Amino acid sequence: GSTVTSTDYAGDVLVLNFWYAGCGPCRAEAPTLESTFQEVEPAGAQFLGVNIYDGPETATAFEEKYGISYPSLLAKEDADLKLAFASWTPLQSVPVTLVLDAQGRVAARFIGQIESGSILRTVIDDDCQVVGVNPVIATQDDVVHLAQTGATGVVGDLPTGDLGGQPSGSRAHSRAALAI
Repeated sequence: GSTVTSTDYAGDVLVLNFWYAGCGPCRAEAPTLESTFQEVEPAGAQFLGVNIYDGPETATAFEEKYGISYPSLLAKEDADLKLAFASWTPLQSVPVTLVLDAQGRVAARFIGQIESGSILRTVIDDDCQVVGVNPVIATQDDVVHLAQTGATGVVGDLPTGDLGGQPSGSRAHSRAALAI
């Protein structure tokens, strides 16, 4: 693994997905997250998974089974990492996905399974447009669907500080200092 810091994501839209392998909704949304990642990565959006429960073998098996190509951190034994996000999202209710804007603020919070990649793409597209990145095109239907589903948007700064994490396979990072 390598080290992750806020400078790795400075100026980028960052999607943080909190998950674990035994979570049914996490398994159900994994293909949606991966396909969305593949669509928005060229526009400058980044994804980072945070596995809150599993060890390296289980997390790696999940990533291989679902073809997850974006990196993940293991937070099973990392209370600091979990506590850093506790005021922003209920990590006991995974999956949870946060979309951070280019300034590191929470632009959207999804509690539960993301059932449609178009909803997530719409939020990412909006944030990419704000920072002048070429966005993936979202349709008006996507925006209407986002409004109808009641996706939660929260704006504010994330907590700062060094956050540990253990590697979860070849795409993983061993440490995180997400002072975003």
